[in-house]
Amino acid sequence: MLTMEQCIRETPIRMMEIVENHQNLFKEVVKNRYQKIIITGSGSSYHAGVAAKECMLKYMQIPVEVLYPFEIESYIFQNSQTTLLIGISQSGTSLSTYRAMKRAKKHGCHIASMSGRDDNAVVLNEVADYILTVKCGEEGDLQPKTKGMLCTIANLMLLGVYWAKTYGIIDQTAYKKFLQSYKNVSNNLISIVDDAEQWIQKNGKTLVKAKDIRVVGTKDVFGITLEGSLKLVETLRVPVSGYEFEEFTHGIYNAINDSSYLFLLDTNVDSDTVPFFIFFPSITTVQGAEERIYHFPCFFSSNTLATVSA
Repeated sequence: MLTMEQCIRETPIRMMEIVENHQNLFKEVVKNRYQKIIITGSGSSYHAGVAAKECMLKYMQIPVEVLYPFEIESYIFQNSQTTLLIGISQSGTSLSTYRAMKRAKKHGCHIASMSGRDDNAVVLNEVADYILTVKCGEEGDLQPKTKGMLCTIANLMLLGVYWAKTYGIIDQTAYKKFLQSYKNVSNNLISIVDDAEQWIQKNGKTLVKAKDIRVVGTKDVFGITLEGSLKLVETLRVPVSGYEFEEFTHGIYNAINDSSYLFLLDTNVDSDTVPFFIFFPSITTVQGAEERIYHFPCFFSSNTLATVSA
């Protein structure tokens, strides 16, 4: 079984394979002119939907909702015949997502599955009208998912952009520009991983002491913020929570104490977020607080995945 680092370093290869095959993968599902997209899944699958949502909204120009499986209730299925529900589970075995997909199909929605596998164990495919396998390769059932998360975001974004091109919402020039941006991001991932490795060598001895972590991201990278929090929980086994910046300002910062560490993922979309901690006396008056706040600039475009610089 591959290690987490090996999976991360394999991600660019998988992402390039996905973009090369996306037209073939989506050729059937784009034949319908949907009026609404619903994405559902749990954990990293939900976070992938959140991360891809803005791009899909921008290009498809139709409503795109991201809901947990328990939120899929009958009252959301208005105009179900023109709604595509995408159920995501990297293992393909999430029963809550499977039940949500069955519920949506009963109400007349088109159903697509996105799983990291395509075998008989993938229950999501049993109810799907369209099987949109995320070709991320094996990660193993027990370890935290990494490449599957980014490859699922890629799958969703490419579906949205290709659908938009199919119906003339964007032209060929905009479509090719997106694909080039996507490839540029993919090709840059390894250098980001290398930078991150150096950053850990520099800061690891301090961070190993962390017992309480907050990850705060600007709205553009909220899905990445949620996923980063989950990865830290899964690997460090300490309390970690993730918030969009404005939500963090609504009381959360009051819980910061002399053992808290803050990671800020910042796209600089809102200048008030840099340096955000100067607005909170309750943070800066905590002894040594500024030494435990780490700022990560994110070079982001809604056209593509976000990339983070350490």
